Amino acid sequence: MKYILIFLVLFSSDFLAQSNSFLWLISPEIQTDENYESQIKRLAAEKNIDAVFITGNLTKNGFLNEFKILDKMIKSANLPTFILPSENDLFSTSQFELNFYEYFDELQFGFSSSNLNFVGLQSAICNSSEIGMISPYFSNWFTDEFQSKSDSNYFFAFSNNEPFEILNFASFHNHLQNSFFPIIFLPKIPKEVSQEFYFVYPPNSESVLFLNFSENHLQVTNQQNVELFSFDFEKMNLVGKNESKIELKIVPKIAKVNWSQNIGSPISNSPISNSQNTFCVTDDGLLYSIENDGTIFWEFDLFADFAKSPILNDGILVLASIQGDLFTINSANGEQIQTLNTENTIITDLKTFDYKWELNTMSPKTSGSKAAVVFGTENSKYFCYDLETLEQIWEFQFEESAFSSPVLLDDKLIFQLGNSVKAISLKDGRLIWSWETANLLENEIFSNSKNAFVSDGINLFSIDLQLGKENWRIKIPNSAIYFSKNLGISVLETNGKLTFINENDGKFRSALKLQIDNRFNSIKFAANQNNLFLINGTKIHKISKNFKISTIAESSNSPFSGISFSENQSIILTDFVGNIYKITLLEK
Repeated sequence: MKYILIFLVLFSSDFLAQSNSFLWLISPEIQTDENYESQIKRLAAEKNIDAVFITGNLTKNGFLNEFKILDKMIKSANLPTFILPSENDLFSTSQFELNFYEYFDELQFGFSSSNLNFVGLQSAICNSSEIGMISPYFSNWFTDEFQSKSDSNYFFAFSNNEPFEILNFASFHNHLQNSFFPIIFLPKIPKEVSQEFYFVYPPNSESVLFLNFSENHLQVTNQQNVELFSFDFEKMNLVGKNESKIELKIVPKIAKVNWSQNIGSPISNSPISNSQNTFCVTDDGLLYSIENDGTIFWEFDLFADFAKSPILNDGILVLASIQGDLFTINSANGEQIQTLNTENTIITDLKTFDYKWELNTMSPKTSGSKAAVVFGTENSKYFCYDLETLEQIWEFQFEESAFSSPVLLDDKLIFQLGNSVKAISLKDGRLIWSWETANLLENEIFSNSKNAFVSDGINLFSIDLQLGKENWRIKIPNSAIYFSKNLGISVLETNGKLTFINENDGKFRSALKLQIDNRFNSIKFAANQNNLFLINGTKIHKISKNFKISTIAESSNSPFSGISFSENQSIILTDFVGNIYKITLLEK
């Protein structure tokens, strides 16, 4: 079982002297060399992390190579990192424990920061009765390590099991009863209710949490900065923002709600729609087809993790997992057609196109489809595959890394790569042209039918897509950029100023002022034929052709994560806690 718990132990009512922030990675179950290194580095930089705790099942199987990957990840993070192995890492045979000791020294940890003290309580379930036990060695170690600490300090402990799952937890706890006031953090709803503890559990089995300590206060948040729980040390009062199922109430302003559906798993990407159905994939790999009335038509478990939206072509859904697998699914019935392991992480959005040349495939094609899919991978390669057979058409290796998602134009694929914008042939992947400058931002590349638009944080460049030559450049601040046919280039500054620029000459058109919700890192643009839309945390803004802005929807809690468009002015919205909404604009 994948239970993680933390219990808070308070020795006095003294306040915390300073702020501390810790990253808590829950049961990563490392199996392959996934992108945990860059994830931890990114989160640590964004949240100003002081240390990292990794608890629960560290590896998938307890194999030696999995511990090697974990060791590499920890060293690369370059942060104080403390681990507490669980059942997968130590279970059943002595070999698994030997694998652990090949790279790590201790089954538990002790760590102090300011007047905060943390301890890893080792009680892994290692027998068929599924009962854990705190060893006498650990009890003695804990007493020696921490009982000498000043009574003004706060003590926290991590464990991998609920109290009722630990054979001798009662005696261990009774020994400390006079001093400890525990909170227990669980990744799922606890199986048993206790009058002795405050239970805290993140919704939807969140795997990454942040423990933010400030004066007299503990705040638990997820990656989207949604506050899950808050604890007041002085009042000994716990407030659970998500104590059970999160209820989100959308508040339409100039729209009506057609239907809403909660599928119970986080969605970090945008859905897609055709005339009959909406398709969305959860972060943990559940793919759904939802009918126009909000009824779930079918669902399929892909047993993988996803951050990118699916795409649809010729009735085939195509998805790329974080693990590097490419899936094709029959959109009519949810049946899996094929799976291809690309052996590397796919880092761009998927793009499809219909090729105009004849293609001989090894496997016979059962339809007249000429659809292909293209994408870029972490090892600086671009690939093109026939969509029906998943046979490779071409691949191209680049020296630079960090792709943007590609733009398709006629027979070209255009994308940003490092400090350059490149165009390659859709037919064979050969390089057509390359335009370079210094210090391009790692943003998406946007284009109309003639030009591409990129930024280095100081300048906005317009690049001719046929020739690969610079058309114009203008000075802009470090901003988010988007292009829509109706409003041209949109430039959103961090202070909320939204400026609109003419795509042909870079001249100023108009400007608006937004109140940016800085609690959430979820600013996204989208556009349909008539309007520009902006996800701003828990709000959806609509900007019309005449640069008028209005708020069309608002969530009571979780920020929105994605937006797509259906027929008849309908909009499909998703949020980070698994809600899907279909709304219709009341004004044209």
